[in-house]
Amino acid sequence: MLLKKDKMTRENYIDLEEAVFKLQTERDVFMMKKKVLENELSILNNKVRSKTIPLTNNEYNGICRRQTAIKIELNDIQKNLTMYKSKIQEKYILKEKVKNNIENNLETNTNILEQVISLKDKYRSFSSDQTRVSSMRVMASQICSDLELIIKNK
Repeated sequence: MLLKKDKMTRENYIDLEEAVFKLQTERDVFMMKKKVLENELSILNNKVRSKTIPLTNNEYNGICRRQTAIKIELNDIQKNLTMYKSKIQEKYILKEKVKNNIENNLETNTNILEQVISLKDKYRSFSSDQTRVSSMRVMASQICSDLELIIKNK
């Protein structure tokens, strides 16, 4: 039987996984645009450096303006990519904290269950001890039955 707190942390973990996936998908759009712009910038650089195709002043100035515009756009994209990277890292950190919390809760539940089983065994041996007073043995037997119900519901 899961505690309500465990259920919430599991839901939080799943929500964080979805958030990370969404952020990565949004980041991928910027990555694709960045690659397209870098390719265009490379082509423009080659046109400027090419000695086989002479450029007029207007063509050269147009290429330079486009290069500047691409560089500005690449800067903006890089800022967005950095922002997404930090958000994704934050989500990963939160995800790890939630995961550790879930594991700790499971360990705690397991330890409690082991303690209940140990207690049940103790009272079972007490209830079967013929040297004990009959009413105490009956009480120990009843406690043992109650503990078995708790264990079954876990």
